[in-house]
Parts: sequence; C-alpha cells; structure tokens
Amino acid sequence: MVQRRVASRSKLWHRTWVEPFEKKLGEKISPSVGYFDSELYDPGDFAFIIPNPAFVDATELDGFWGAKLVMSFNDEDIRAIVETGEYSNKSDEEYVTKILIERRDKTGRYWFKKINPLDNFQFVAASASKRVVSFEDLAVKYGNWPSVFSYQAILSFSNEAERTSGSPSPSRSTA
Repeated sequence: MVQRRVASRSKLWHRTWVEPFEKKLGEKISPSVGYFDSELYDPGDFAFIIPNPAFVDATELDGFWGAKLVMSFNDEDIRAIVETGEYSNKSDEEYVTKILIERRDKTGRYWFKKINPLDNFQFVAASASKRVVSFEDLAVKYGNWPSVFSYQAILSFSNEAERTSGSPSPSRSTA
C-alpha cells in the first residue's frame, strides 16, 4: 500500500514538474537531431538522468581538466567526428556540428573563468645564469579572451652550489 502511494505521487509529480529543457520553444530540428541546442546547455549545472559518481563528486579541478580536453578539439575535429554519424540530411550534420562547437566554447569559457587557465609550465634557459618560466594561457590559446597581457618570471642563478640569487621577479606587460 505504501509503495502504491509513492508510485501515485511520483506519477503526479512527473506530470507537474517540467525540466528546463522540456520548455524549449520551437520544433524539433529533425527526427535525427531532436531537441539539441546550446542555448539551454549549462556546463556548471549539467544534469544526468542516471547519476554518475564521477560527475557527482567532481571538483572544479576535474571540470578544468575536462574543459582542457574538450577545448583541444578544433572545429575541423568536431566536423570530422560528426561526419562519422553519417546523417542522411546534410543540414542535420551542419547543425549538430554548429551546436557541438558552441557547447565546446561555452564549456571552455565556464571552466576557464573558475580556474586560472594557465597550463603547461616549463623552465626555459634564457642564458647560462637565467631561467624563464613559460606557460600557456589556455583562455587566450582557444580564443576565449584576447591576449592583453604577457607574463614572464625570470629566475637568476649565481652558481650551481647556490640555488638562487634572489626571489623570482615576475613582470607583466601589455601585449
């Protein structure tokens, strides 16, 4: 009897609750595509029908790592992947490609704002006594933000026995 009431409430709730994606205005794009857009896509609040612990327990660093992977696919890569779907209608293929590119960019913008997008740090020898720390600004690399600043930190070494002759001197200049 208890299970029957829970089931009844569940059916009632299911009929009254409408997910945001179910409120989508307009028609299906096509039977092959269905309702698929980038407007309602929110990378920070993406919900799954079946909860996955990998996503439920994900941290901001996990989101950043995923965004780095997603952003590594350029437009041509995405186009080639969609072509493997062999859509019968060319306009469906173009639409899905466009939406995936928009979702990729939205994902990058979201996570690169939450976590500093500096990556791929390296120490490069500038001379026998100086090392330069180099890195990539992923937000600039993938076109999320314009290249406004260039960063440079120079570490000076006086000899092998002594680690450094002072603290790093970071400099920041406009590009």
